[in-house]
Amino acid sequence: MQFCKLDMRGPLSLRERVRVRVVGRRMARLPCVSSTAPTLLLVLCLAAVSPGMGAEAEPAAPNTVLFDTGKPLPELAREAALAARSGWVSVPEDNLTRPFQGDAVALNDRLIVVLNRQRHGADVYSQTARGPILRMLLSPRAAGGQQPSGLASVRILENNPGAVMLAAVFNSSGGTCAVAFRLAAGQTIIEARPGEGTGRLSIHEYAYYLAVPDFFGNDMVFAEAPGRFLLRLRLPAENFFLALSDRGDSQTMCLWPSRKQPPPASGGVRASLLRGRATYELEAVRDKSIWVAVLEGTGMWYERSVSAEDAKRDLVLDWKPPFSAKWRADLLAEDGSTLSWYFRNLDEVGRHGAQDGDSPPVCSLEAGRAVVRLGRDPRTAPLAWHYPAKLVVYAMDRDRATPLTTFCAMDVLRNTLGVGPCQYILQTEGLASETNPTPDNVMTWVEKQFARKKEKKEADEIHRQLFQMVVHVTEVRNRIGQYGRFAGEMRQLCKAAAGRGPDATAADLDRIAARLLETVRATEAEKPPAEDRAVRLANDIIGLEGEADAAAGCKRLGAAVRAIGARQDATLSNCRMAVRWLRQSAAMIAEDNPQQAELAKAVQARADKFLAGSEKQGR
Repeated sequence: MQFCKLDMRGPLSLRERVRVRVVGRRMARLPCVSSTAPTLLLVLCLAAVSPGMGAEAEPAAPNTVLFDTGKPLPELAREAALAARSGWVSVPEDNLTRPFQGDAVALNDRLIVVLNRQRHGADVYSQTARGPILRMLLSPRAAGGQQPSGLASVRILENNPGAVMLAAVFNSSGGTCAVAFRLAAGQTIIEARPGEGTGRLSIHEYAYYLAVPDFFGNDMVFAEAPGRFLLRLRLPAENFFLALSDRGDSQTMCLWPSRKQPPPASGGVRASLLRGRATYELEAVRDKSIWVAVLEGTGMWYERSVSAEDAKRDLVLDWKPPFSAKWRADLLAEDGSTLSWYFRNLDEVGRHGAQDGDSPPVCSLEAGRAVVRLGRDPRTAPLAWHYPAKLVVYAMDRDRATPLTTFCAMDVLRNTLGVGPCQYILQTEGLASETNPTPDNVMTWVEKQFARKKEKKEADEIHRQLFQMVVHVTEVRNRIGQYGRFAGEMRQLCKAAAGRGPDATAADLDRIAARLLETVRATEAEKPPAEDRAVRLANDIIGLEGEADAAAGCKRLGAAVRAIGARQDATLSNCRMAVRWLRQSAAMIAEDNPQQAELAKAVQARADKFLAGSEKQGR
């Protein structure tokens, strides 16, 4: 697995806090930074110093502050009122009993959360150089799906410079529904904790693309198709998805701990997209958090149309990354499936070599330009792919040069669910262990021993870890084989349904199962198999012990070992995404086509069981 190490220079954790004494304040809790960034800690401490300043002059400090606006914010020019803060009263730290005369407003240097009595949820604004910008409305739904008619009450649960948490109760025709909203210092993440009476959390925002990232395989990205009035679907998301908005300057990420939620949550996320307005509904479980992050910045994502002629030439984008990161490119199809690649920075030799092996990259950064060469991937040929198509680029993860104050999607995953991409896929597939002996992990350790000329001293441990790596490669290949058997069963089910009468439903599901089976068969056709190649390479590495150029040879062989892992990662990710999409497609068919509800429910139930089986195995 690639990208499985936490970069200690990453953004600041939600769970860690340090208390810093600040002039003019009793205490201010600031996020904990790593030892590699003492300068940032000093800057954050100085930013929090604001003796005797009123609400109108409150600085853009990372700490959280709670306000009572005194009277409801105006429906018109609300952004201007949020910027001016005229007449607002700051609620003193640790005061949990103040009754609100106006709206309750919690803010930090990045976000503003507003609870207005006339609204049916929490409005979330980004603090940008252009001023406050409304990004979304977080609204609970009663167990029967009823929308709230208004805010009934607000209670303060937490109020300090480290975090503000507000418990809101809303009225609806289906009864009251409660949800608590929490905003932490310096963070772009809002935590929504459903309470009594809340069955779903509805999120309304502006978005042009809905993406379900797949770290190692292909993403699924959905867009409103030309001529289609409304895009309505269930996203094949297990824990999170991304929404791209503001024509490149904003991303929204929604996350939830699905594996800890009861079976109704496995139905996925209901989503709709209409003229840049998006709505999502997530199943809510009492006291189980749902997180929503807003990632802001110029050029956070990019889009352009690609013609069949573009696919044959070197395509230089009229965009370049605004900051260093691991940038992801998706070539979209109408049904949401994509072809995905990471950009390789050719100006920094060897930086991404382990990910793609020695193959020439489809997407690269070179001489300050972003270049896409679709012709290097045969799957993009005009006869194999439908053009014109959309190309979408976004920041997936940080690298060592990403600014500390910049957040990417993977930072949010780590800060909420507590896992990186490698650990995430191992857990979902039931392949996680205490050591996770993936090809990348094992070779990183082995190469260090050779570089330090300790290969003889650590020979027994090197042998043990290489053996565990081979076992891991074998287990992954076996898991891929299970996907193939599942795909065969689904095709037989669809074939039987198609024989009972003409209907496009069975054919639609069969096409997804057929693509899954094709992916598995491509892996099974590899000669020699992955585990045999891993054994040979492991033996070659062991044979280097004591040689003069052992370190260089180990690094060369290590690249081949990592290439095995990368191919397996991509195949496993693509297989799981295919089953998730099959499950969600069946769920949509069950709702829209009663004639095929029996087939759709059978496919959905078997997909649920197959995916849940690996998670139970992992626990």
